[in-house]
Amino acid sequence: MLLTSDLGSQRILPSKPAIAPPGHPALRNYSYAAAKAGLGQLTVQMARDLNDDHINVNAIAPGPFKSKIPAPMYASEEIERRELANFPMKRWGALEDAAGLTTLLASRAGAYMTGQVIPCDGGATTIG
Repeated sequence: MLLTSDLGSQRILPSKPAIAPPGHPALRNYSYAAAKAGLGQLTVQMARDLNDDHINVNAIAPGPFKSKIPAPMYASEEIERRELANFPMKRWGALEDAAGLTTLLASRAGAYMTGQVIPCDGGATTIG
């Protein structure tokens, strides 16, 4: 996603989805994991290369949001209840969670940030 700010600079905000908690057998996907890691490195390289053009590049790393990949984690109410008990915030991410971070990065408030991969995962990568 490419956005232009009121300061004349631009922002690039790729999304770097998180993957299953370590050891979660239902969600092993090696190509997905490699692509995820590659997007993080691409974000850093693009930030470096586009900095002189006043283009900020940051990535959002969403954690557990209901989508196709983690579908086995909510295949039934019982499974979902068990999985949510392991999430630090005990809930799925909501669209508004990611939208708020996107708004921050696209606004003046994010103008001094570049080359970052920012988790939006309810604490899964830091306290989970």
